Amino acid sequence: MSSASGSLVGPGGPKKEGAGGKGTWGKPGDEYKYGTPAPDLNDPNYDSTEEDVVIPNIPPRVQFKESAQKILEEYFSSGEWDDALKSLSDLDNPEFSAEFVKQALIFALERKERERELTSVLITHMYEDKNIGPDNIIQGFVLVLSRLDDLVLDTPDAEQVLSIFLARAIVDDAVPPAFLNREETTFGLRARQVQELASGMLKGKHVAQRLLHGWGPGDGKSVKRLKERVLLVLEEYISTRDLKEADKGVRELNSPSFHFYLVKRAITMGIERFGKAKDLEGLHELLGAFYRSQVLSQQQVEKGFRSLKTSLPDLQLDIPDAPNRFASFAAQAVKTGYLTDKARQELAPSSS
Repeated sequence: MSSASGSLVGPGGPKKEGAGGKGTWGKPGDEYKYGTPAPDLNDPNYDSTEEDVVIPNIPPRVQFKESAQKILEEYFSSGEWDDALKSLSDLDNPEFSAEFVKQALIFALERKERERELTSVLITHMYEDKNIGPDNIIQGFVLVLSRLDDLVLDTPDAEQVLSIFLARAIVDDAVPPAFLNREETTFGLRARQVQELASGMLKGKHVAQRLLHGWGPGDGKSVKRLKERVLLVLEEYISTRDLKEADKGVRELNSPSFHFYLVKRAITMGIERFGKAKDLEGLHELLGAFYRSQVLSQQQVEKGFRSLKTSLPDLQLDIPDAPNRFASFAAQAVKTGYLTDKARQELAPSSS
């Protein structure tokens, strides 16, 4: 027998430096060289609790952008600028205020006239907000105009739209007229064109009136009109109990995303007219009928209750008992069948 065949090690035996051959573990230190192998999820000894939980490190600016988008979506649905500013304040990121202005303008570029008018209204109120103020509004416009070359790729009329935003902001005193002559190293030819267009819009007579209707038929009065129509529907139903006419009035609004406001306004009336049993009965009767006929969805009902709940501190200034009246209204809504008891419990005002 040859020495090779008689060897206890034979082919595939240990190699130089103790690396080992076929079927061996390799040399000491290789575990660091090649890293830890991925766990075998089918291994009966595998314990998922032993694995390190890796939490993705999302930059604060990215997190803020995602939150800002949700706030703007909600605002475009409700038209409630005060709720939008409160939600923004709750984020507690004042260093990103200019970023929010930028996001609002860019968001509106891709929307219709109604949302653009709502954005102009929001900018006006942001000017008055202590957490934002004029400096951040100006910087927000600077950020958008600096990106104009990219924005026109998705929105070809971005120059025209932004010039209306700018001119309207100047008329509303949210941006100083001097901004039209502002020079920035980040401004290109398109940004200067926006300044020139806005300057032209501010010349002539009745400037404020013209710019108030700068977004055409979808101007900001649309939200005001919707709210007025909702109030009229509720008032007329309490007076006439004509469900068919009330149903027609709501459908003519042609704005399902605004139906939550019908619920919110009904609750407000219920709180204001707490001692009038027939009025309260009529409000619950109407909301219940709308829910059963699917004019109102459960989501819209709950959204209306949530929206009113955030307004309770303001209502308490005139009606100190508003939280208790709100709770009572919610309890009757459950009995009438258009609010779940689970939602009622989640909506219960905190006792403080």
